[in-house]
Amino acid sequence: AQFVQLMEKVKPKLVVIDSLIGCSGGRAFDENKSDFAQPLYWLTRSNGVLFPETTILLIHHANKKGGKDSFRGTSAIRDAVDETWALRMPDEKLIESVGKQSRIITIEKSRSGRKGTSLIMRMEDDLSFSVGDFTPEVDPDDETPASIHSKVLQRLRIVHPSTRTRSDLNADPLVGGKVEAIKKSLWRLEKKGLIK
Repeated sequence: AQFVQLMEKVKPKLVVIDSLIGCSGGRAFDENKSDFAQPLYWLTRSNGVLFPETTILLIHHANKKGGKDSFRGTSAIRDAVDETWALRMPDEKLIESVGKQSRIITIEKSRSGRKGTSLIMRMEDDLSFSVGDFTPEVDPDDETPASIHSKVLQRLRIVHPSTRTRSDLNADPLVGGKVEAIKKSLWRLEKKGLIK
């Protein structure tokens, strides 16, 4: 009730919960049990219904092992949110090209088709931060359906705010692939509300 009241009063565009475990009563809850994620499901269902629509960013720490699949706690946490982003230091090889003051943000789960895309965040000399696209290029020779979807997304991202028709994408050498696969990719993107 206090959260809804505060949201009605402030009407923020962004709410940051830092960190999930820190705002969950500490030892009173077990983050390995699915009940731990119930407040997240409530936030998802209530956003724009019980309080003004906003972006809610939850900070949740990785387990001590790190690396891939380092998500801590119950998988219900990941299931309850629209996207999961992993913030990591670049490995030694990558540090040579991006610098020690950089971090790589990888979108690991996305309900809007952004899975696998990456951002790079850099701390600048004036201590401000810059963020830019860091998504790896797709293999132009890969014609699997998942890859065609990635190629369509990449091409639309590159040309934005310009547009491309289905015919343009069919003729695009980067996208390649079969007409039916491109049509299906565009249908999925339209269904998710990412294109018109």
